[in-house]
Amino acid sequence: VLGAVCGGVTVTGLSPDTLQGDAVILDILHRCGAQFTREGDTVTFAKAPLHGVDIDLADCPDLGPVLMVLGLLCEGTTVIRNAERLRLKESDRIAAMEAELRACGGVLSSEGGTITVQGCRPQLHAPEAPLSGHNDHRVVMSLTVLALAAGLPLSIDDAEAVQKSWPHFFDALKPLGVEVHYAG
Repeated sequence: VLGAVCGGVTVTGLSPDTLQGDAVILDILHRCGAQFTREGDTVTFAKAPLHGVDIDLADCPDLGPVLMVLGLLCEGTTVIRNAERLRLKESDRIAAMEAELRACGGVLSSEGGTITVQGCRPQLHAPEAPLSGHNDHRVVMSLTVLALAAGLPLSIDDAEAVQKSWPHFFDALKPLGVEVHYAG
């Protein structure tokens, strides 16, 4: 998502033959208008205007938080359907993301398993207080993508939750020019 929004990002290790459900992200990004090239397991993104789409999350629920961020950064409306399982993860990811994204000026709502996100990039802002990571690695990583893509200086409590799935997440962002400061 960060590559699609900002361009100039190359991601390696994305096997075209994977059975991983999250691999559908490239199709979703393509439908949003993302520009990228693929050579084997390497995908390189160019900056392009993005627009909202309708997304079925039934087979890829872990993408929910970052797709909510994507929706804020697209023009128009993004509708995410079949997201009920997000309420049963490490946190209630729908409620967590709604709260944190609204604190940054995000415009979104949910009813049952459907999330509607309005593109509102120009009105996004850094909140007055630190955001909560809700002790959920996917929430922390998604809020980090928001910070980088929207150019917002964000503080995120519980950021150590990334240890669950990607202990070196913040280190992996440093080649993109990201500054990470640890409080504590």
